[in-house]
Amino acid sequence: IRLLQIVYGAEKERVFRAAQKALDALNQLNPLDARNGKDFAQKASEAATQANQLAAYVRDRATDAPPEKRKELLGLADELNNGAQTLINDANQLLRDPTNPNLQRNVANDINDVKGTINRAVDALKDMDTDFSNAANDFENRSNALADSLRELGAAGQDSYDEDILLTAKKERQQMDNLLDDIDSGNNNAAQEDLRNAKLLNDKLGELAQMEQNLTNDPKKEKSITTSKKRT
Repeated sequence: IRLLQIVYGAEKERVFRAAQKALDALNQLNPLDARNGKDFAQKASEAATQANQLAAYVRDRATDAPPEKRKELLGLADELNNGAQTLINDANQLLRDPTNPNLQRNVANDINDVKGTINRAVDALKDMDTDFSNAANDFENRSNALADSLRELGAAGQDSYDEDILLTAKKERQQMDNLLDDIDSGNNNAAQEDLRNAKLLNDKLGELAQMEQNLTNDPKKEKSITTSKKRT
């Protein structure tokens, strides 16, 4: 159950991160920059991509929601997809006539519409889970859950923790990659959360390494480990 809680918290953080990335991409898009054709096109494409990514996450979260909330979330996901497509269509028209004030206004309205949908989607998710926006405050609970999972792992009497060490190291590396991405994008809140997650995983990695060392220091278990590895 504890491990499921950790995964659930990570899912919540993933959705909020996607929402922030979508908002950041939309804030980078300015209809008055359409004369810079290639750059404007890339920014419009990125904004639409991030909106569609968030729509996918919202749709995924809808599967865990009660019927009425599911309907609301699926509707918001559709709005995000439709808004992203409308933004691309209007941006393409503006690229053909970059100084047209009506076309500029259309794109500006599209940007605001998608932003509004993002905010409504986040609010809907908060309503579904009252502590949805406080995932960072769960750090201590997650730390305790990791400690519990390590104790359970030790009690299981495994012959080796090599696979657990490798999996944890990969997860820590992914968190560090996320940290660098969020630092580069100026997303300080997400970067702080990445750092906390990386610390948790680093602590777990140290504990697993010590557990593996303890196995090799136990003569009885060392013999068992050696025999097991010879069979593989």
